[in-house]
Amino acid sequence: MKAKFLSILTLAAAAALTSCNMDLAPIGVLEEQTAIQSEKDARAFRTGFYNGIRSFTVSGFFSYPEIQADNFNGLVINGNRMGTMANGSVNASDGDISSYWGSLYGLINSANYFLEKAEPMLQKAIEENEQADAIALKRYIAEAHFVRGYYYAYLFDRYCPLYTPEMADQKYGAPIVTVFNPTSDRSSYPGRSTMKETIDFVKNELELAHTGLMEWEETEDADPIKPMAVYLNSKVVEAMQSRFAFWCADYDLAISKARGIIDSGIYTLANIDNYEDMWLYDKNNEIIFEPYYDTNEIPSGQSQGYGSAWISGTESQADYAPGTDLISKLQKDYNAMKKTGDIRYTSFIGVRDLATEFGYIGTPVFTKFPGNPDLVITTPNIMNRPKPFRLSELYLIIAEASYYKSDMQAANAAIKTLKEARYNMGKNFEGFDDLSGNELFNEIKLQRTLELVGEGFRISDLRRWKQGFSRSADYANMRTSGLSGVDKAQIGEIVTPAGLQVVYTGDDHRYTWPIPSDEMEVNPQLKGQQNPGY
Repeated sequence: MKAKFLSILTLAAAAALTSCNMDLAPIGVLEEQTAIQSEKDARAFRTGFYNGIRSFTVSGFFSYPEIQADNFNGLVINGNRMGTMANGSVNASDGDISSYWGSLYGLINSANYFLEKAEPMLQKAIEENEQADAIALKRYIAEAHFVRGYYYAYLFDRYCPLYTPEMADQKYGAPIVTVFNPTSDRSSYPGRSTMKETIDFVKNELELAHTGLMEWEETEDADPIKPMAVYLNSKVVEAMQSRFAFWCADYDLAISKARGIIDSGIYTLANIDNYEDMWLYDKNNEIIFEPYYDTNEIPSGQSQGYGSAWISGTESQADYAPGTDLISKLQKDYNAMKKTGDIRYTSFIGVRDLATEFGYIGTPVFTKFPGNPDLVITTPNIMNRPKPFRLSELYLIIAEASYYKSDMQAANAAIKTLKEARYNMGKNFEGFDDLSGNELFNEIKLQRTLELVGEGFRISDLRRWKQGFSRSADYANMRTSGLSGVDKAQIGEIVTPAGLQVVYTGDDHRYTWPIPSDEMEVNPQLKGQQNPGY
């Protein structure tokens, strides 16, 4: 892994990422000078961008922050998969953290390489009046800018300290690499930029992507923007612009971008009739972007998807169980007889008889990613298509950002709209009340927790809220409404004791991942730039 972010020749992203491993490797070998010589070459190369996004968004990069946090308890039958992180040991020598860092820079390097080749080709196509090639190349270049901005945004979120406007020029951001130049010359490796420089870079990349894709959408070859887009479009970029602006406390921009997508009328929130199907069959008008994935594109021998961080295709196996606090929050107001309450409860929480040394124990399990029957290639199989952007997140961004701006009316309106789509409260229900102060903020945090659980946001959210945690495992006293077959008295026997001892404070340094130790060792410019606490 040494100097991987500068030496890796990732000319196309591999599609073979598992939930615990995000090492990327080239699909075939391309000669640097001849890989992209025509629009056709560029189009073929650009396919790697989508392979990379698809693989990245179902990788352990997103399950790791969930297992690290408070909503799940490790089980003794999990073979210690992700156990180091779950048990509170976050360190610079962690192989997965190092792998994610290196793979992100490999993906970025792929975009760097493409832009260096495609931009001169575009200029030539314009000069020679090759309009069809020019239009296509502009689109591919816009996609490359999105890719580069997207991955740098995640480096910012995971490997950079909590953003504070007053310290943006003093705190470290990410090393910015924009040139494809694999080298062993350590003196040329970049150090970390400032946080402000990283933010400005990401925003500029996303704006270039947005402008380029808007231009493409004005052409006669472009299809109308629809839900479940398999290719990037301007609304996908706006969703990322909203997310990133929210991460760096640019609340006006975050709200504006989110509101623009909602007001477009293209997308609608899932409701009680189709919410569960969104996760099972990967189809719903709430989904903004869903990279294409079919059985022909599942790597040979791969049968486990993103959900395998929690459950297995084998019904008697699970690695992590939902904590009792999460179950209780989802159960609130749930009536099993009337089937009213939070519709996310029955979508996210199921029961499995797990094989243990104590016999089979009926245990609550996390079933948000259950496996799409249309993607079955082997038995068992729990593959689902990634859903990196959904409409519900935008309502949550508007709610929290509006709260910080003291616009309680907008915050209430956003959170109530989401709740109206997620709760079946019966025929005579008259609506949710407006809230204020801490009560409103707590409701915003609750709905964000319940809606986005398992999707990789949790550590970032807890850090932003400066909220510490310990884990809940009082299974013996939990409600079992809707959980037929739970063995409450025995579950405690199979919960990993070390995980229950984990405690985070509100300013815990582990909320920010360390720069990998192998990068620190090989890059002299990183000396003194490690994140605090490591």
